[in-house]
Amino acid sequence: MICVSIAESDFETCINRINEEQLAEVRLDAGNFTAEQVKVIFSQPVPLIATCRDVPFLHEERLAILQQAITSGASYVDIEIESEPAYREALVKKARENNCTIIISYHNFKETPSAEELSDIVMQAKKFGADIVKIACMVNSAEDNYTLLQLYPAEFLLVAIGMGDKGMISRVMAPVLGAPFTFSSPDKGKPTAPGQISKTAMKNLIQHIKNNTTTKS
Repeated sequence: MICVSIAESDFETCINRINEEQLAEVRLDAGNFTAEQVKVIFSQPVPLIATCRDVPFLHEERLAILQQAITSGASYVDIEIESEPAYREALVKKARENNCTIIISYHNFKETPSAEELSDIVMQAKKFGADIVKIACMVNSAEDNYTLLQLYPAEFLLVAIGMGDKGMISRVMAPVLGAPFTFSSPDKGKPTAPGQISKTAMKNLIQHIKNNTTTKS
């Protein structure tokens, strides 16, 4: 499954982008949507991940907008692992009350930590209440890709992907190795992370790998 990351500041454009996809992440920090607009966005008949990074919102604003997304029908909510406990716990509670899947995410825009460090991060995310653990790290070498991909197979739902041009292969391999989904940019629209591949390119690459794997087996 491919999850398309949508970062649109215009409400109507955001709605149109959502309804082109089968699964999408809505980056709420990209726009300044009203509570009513957030309600409409997450009432669309498409499984959506509600994500709101810490810029440009204040702590209270982020909490309110994500809680609105959850109660409006978000299928998933993304909570950063480094979030303040009160903020994280409030969102986890709200998600549990509304049958919303919890993604606890770790991002490192500089490097890929060691396998041991990543394993500790994954375990911490599970402790915090993650239904899905997301690991996204900057890949600076082929070894970094190996470090990320060796987290598979996991005994739980895990999305481990690399950022940057050198990390593209990990994005393609993630769903092949067992991730519930991987992230791509829209065919029309801007990427939300370095190294994101467009939806169509991602779909073709994954299919190519699966076809070759089936042929060889």
